[in-house]
Amino acid sequence: MHPTRQPLKLGTRVALSVVWALVPLITLGSGTPIVIAHAAVRRRSPLLFVSAGVYAASFALFLVQVAKYEPISAAPAWLDTATSLGFFLNMFGGFGQALFVRSAVFNTRPVVKSANEQALELATARRKLRRDSRELAEHDPALARELGIGRPDLPREYDDGGLVDINHASTLAIAGIPGLTPDLAARIVAARTSTGLFTSANELSIMLDLPVDLNDELAEYTVYLP
Repeated sequence: MHPTRQPLKLGTRVALSVVWALVPLITLGSGTPIVIAHAAVRRRSPLLFVSAGVYAASFALFLVQVAKYEPISAAPAWLDTATSLGFFLNMFGGFGQALFVRSAVFNTRPVVKSANEQALELATARRKLRRDSRELAEHDPALARELGIGRPDLPREYDDGGLVDINHASTLAIAGIPGLTPDLAARIVAARTSTGLFTSANELSIMLDLPVDLNDELAEYTVYLP
């Protein structure tokens, strides 16, 4: 199985696009047909394919003059003029066109995301943090306690995505769980004091006869450390 190919970082793509656009100048126009043909393939652009053909024809005309006439100044005036114009076309025209299309070819334009897209990305990232933190708490409770997982009421540096430890967090922190009220939070704290620690959202919901519509929120935002 082949490894997944990772996309190049934006800075790398920008650097490559600059070097790519300079090829017509560096090669004195001889590399222009290849550069523009590459752009045509990447962008699937008929106009760029035509441009690549024009540059190729211009370079071919120069090769004909070099191959047929010795010295090349012995070529007819019309051919000498045509190849001279072709040289400047391939070199400077190709550079200008490559510079113009490079951002589209190498995808160097910064992606501007809408507010909704940014909010969705943030919510997805927070959900992943909660999932990862919950798994850590399950496999290593001691480390979870040290990191302060589920304890927004304590000073800490670890970001658990907004989890609340029902067994140890304060009433105020528990009341911050979506859907919970201060009265329900107080009932939860009173129940854990009198009956002991809870092991799951399902147990908590059954023992306190909590509203069914809280099940999803409890499963998403709570953790139960021993």
